[in-house]
Amino acid sequence: MIEGKFEATFKSPINYDNAEFKLYLQFADEKQTELTIPFSLKKPIAKTKTYELNEEMSFEEQHIIVKSVSISPLRTGITIALDPNNEMRILGFDDIRLLDEKGEMSIFFESWVINL
Repeated sequence: MIEGKFEATFKSPINYDNAEFKLYLQFADEKQTELTIPFSLKKPIAKTKTYELNEEMSFEEQHIIVKSVSISPLRTGITIALDPNNEMRILGFDDIRLLDEKGEMSIFFESWVINL
């Protein structure tokens, strides 16, 4: 048995108006094996909530702005702007945590790399 993790990203938003979907896979084997898996969503997907923050943070005299946080049932995204006047180049973040209103961790991100 072969096991693995499948992760998909989409170029455009998914339309959830219709709860019927098909997952189409094509493998890069000799026969170009194709597989279609139909599935239905049992519950409606909640809309993505975006929180505009524009909060400036500083550490080791380097400045970043946490512009927004977008939370959906399937994904969480954080938009961060780096100050162009920083003296050091920030290449990534080892530990980012989103805390709820009680100060408890709700989401933990490990090893973020910044794509410039």
